[in-house]
Amino acid sequence: MSQNSEILNTYEDLGIEMKYDHLYKIIIIGDASVGKTALLSKYLKGVFPTSPLPTVATEFATKIIQIKEGGYIKAQIWDTAGQEKYKSITYHHYKKSVGGLIMYDITKRSSFDNVKNWYKDIITLGEKGCIIALVGNKLDLIERNERKREVSTKEAQTYADDNHMLFFETSAYNGNNINENYLY
Repeated sequence: MSQNSEILNTYEDLGIEMKYDHLYKIIIIGDASVGKTALLSKYLKGVFPTSPLPTVATEFATKIIQIKEGGYIKAQIWDTAGQEKYKSITYHHYKKSVGGLIMYDITKRSSFDNVKNWYKDIITLGEKGCIIALVGNKLDLIERNERKREVSTKEAQTYADDNHMLFFETSAYNGNNINENYLY
């Protein structure tokens, strides 16, 4: 993250509205407990939540980011609940999304198997041309014990390539690949 982004985020935290050139709505989707809220907290505040509670329906946050080409974007990031009982509510928030992160837990095969359903939802309900990234989370657990991995990097990369998605693995816990330049 650039120093300017940190300063801009601080201004937002103080309630000072910064000017921006573009507004982008981004949605984070995936099964419950894959780390959507933790990733958002780490990205926005640099903090891993110590006792995260499940998201009820949706929550959102914003961040002003200075882009390399010049100018500023305001990212409106929607964190959705992964539980089935909230799907009818969260579907509404796909509308006008120009970007989406589909998250899965690399230590939980079922969360990756459900990616195809999340992908279908965002393609159907998001904006035409929505940019989608497939995000494998909990890389820190694999770094401690490789046997916990249930979804290979190659398998996930192939799925992302076949469906024209960006792909990366991350850790909301230790911050690996969270504030890298390729995120913006």
